[in-house]
Amino acid sequence: MKKHIIFVTSTLSGFVRIGCVTALLLMLGACGSSGGDGGGGSAPPPSLLATGSFIKTVDFGTPSAGNAIPFWNQSYTRSQHLYTSAQIKGSGRIAGLQFRRSETLAMATTCPNFSVRLGHTNLTALNTTFADNVNTGQGSLTTVIDDQSFTVPAGNAGTWINVPLQAAFDYNGIDNLVVEFEKSSACTQNVFVDTQGGTNIIRVATATPSATSGDLDGYRNVVQFVFAGGDNAVRYPNVGSNSIPLRSVVDYQHAQMLHLASDINGSGPITGIAMISAATTFTATYTVNVKLGHTSLAALTDTFADNFNRGTPVSMATAATFTVPAGVSPGTPIWFPLDGVFTYNGTDNLIVDIEVTTANSTTTWWTTDRIAGRRLYAAVGSATGRVDDAVYHTVFRFNGGTMDIIGGNSASAAVFASSVSGFQFLLRAAELGTSGSIDKLACRLSVSSIDASYPNFTVTLAHTAQTVLVAADATNVAGGTTVYNATFNMPAGLLAGDWVEIPFSTPFSYNGVDNLVVQTTTGAGPLEQYCRITGTDATRFFRRYKLTGGGTPLDYRGTFRFWVNK
Repeated sequence: MKKHIIFVTSTLSGFVRIGCVTALLLMLGACGSSGGDGGGGSAPPPSLLATGSFIKTVDFGTPSAGNAIPFWNQSYTRSQHLYTSAQIKGSGRIAGLQFRRSETLAMATTCPNFSVRLGHTNLTALNTTFADNVNTGQGSLTTVIDDQSFTVPAGNAGTWINVPLQAAFDYNGIDNLVVEFEKSSACTQNVFVDTQGGTNIIRVATATPSATSGDLDGYRNVVQFVFAGGDNAVRYPNVGSNSIPLRSVVDYQHAQMLHLASDINGSGPITGIAMISAATTFTATYTVNVKLGHTSLAALTDTFADNFNRGTPVSMATAATFTVPAGVSPGTPIWFPLDGVFTYNGTDNLIVDIEVTTANSTTTWWTTDRIAGRRLYAAVGSATGRVDDAVYHTVFRFNGGTMDIIGGNSASAAVFASSVSGFQFLLRAAELGTSGSIDKLACRLSVSSIDASYPNFTVTLAHTAQTVLVAADATNVAGGTTVYNATFNMPAGLLAGDWVEIPFSTPFSYNGVDNLVVQTTTGAGPLEQYCRITGTDATRFFRRYKLTGGGTPLDYRGTFRFWVNK
């Protein structure tokens, strides 16, 4: 007989296959969100492309107990659940949650007064006090379902309960994530979902009305996060390294990499591809051709042309200059310069085909050498090659999410200043990853915001071939476009880690190949309010951040979020 813990319960039913994600998103309608975006942020403007979707499953192995949180038949339940970025392996707009039934539910169950909140956190273990686990400097706890009646449909054990969110949550993929459930009325019956026990403290739960703290029980729910656009990191159990095809040796400069549909667990327009650095990088420049295509094969043949057997592959880049910048840390995605879009059907397997026609150095990537038939390589121009078991950890960007440049919090810049001043930031193409029309950006606050106006606030964006900023401001933004020029009103109530959004009056068409300079200037405001910048290895001489008006550029980068339409 299956063990039950009547302590916390959670479950929602509905769609099971990835193809049903589309139906889930239709139920959501416009997935707007309010507030600063410690997860929130308003929804991006309509895109010309459909929104891609993917599901990330956080499963801890064999379930140890069925649990009724958050769907418990007691009148009051509050619980928090902690999931790490390493467990989620993705970023973007979370539009729904799914929980796996641990037993068959014979009839539908109603849970009145049901609320869900999501928030970024730097914690690796929860505290007994609810308030101590959220609003920790990574942004505001955001309400995504507010006091609604939720119905759990009948369904068989092992099927998933879908909880579509009223407001989508922009998860950054860097911070850990707290999921909080609260309800003030009893569900009509218990709904048991899969959990797994462990030694780590994962969850706080209480059944006391209006409680501010609870018990740490060590159980964690198996969960699926449904993303409506974003960066789907397809990672494998083991990490090795390999440099094919970004090698200066001609015999290894063409490769096909095979990913199964079950690895990707998504569908829709793919607008970006990144591989993950295996060692701290040095500057390397390549000319590349990139193609994506469907296949029915579960293992590649030794003939390049035969492997694309489900339609014609799509060219994503042709003779594109690809520069791997120096100083990129191991484990960091490096984005290829793409100008195409590939609509992945979610059913067939996927081939990434990369040819390197010029190379001046070698770059190594995360691989796993354990799955036969996943890579084919040869010299460019060869019709056939060698098939082996190397599998590449890869990030696929599905249309609909934001493009984030985010990292640590080593320093701050007074972008919103109390004196006439300005800043310039250099962002590299390899950390951006998607071409298109940028119509809004945001910076991540270092401090909580105060209502204040900043006159003559401007934002200028410019393409550049420069790899470092120079002292002359005009040189850095030569040929650029002023996309914002007005008084900027900082809203009150945003917390440290929230994003303050700056909508453009004029969109900027980013080509995806060049580096990008962001310049902000302002007249004197009533006080300084800081945006985060990220420290780097100064010995690499990045020179990526500077005050306007001259001076020596510093070795920091800006932390930005861009809304890009294709």
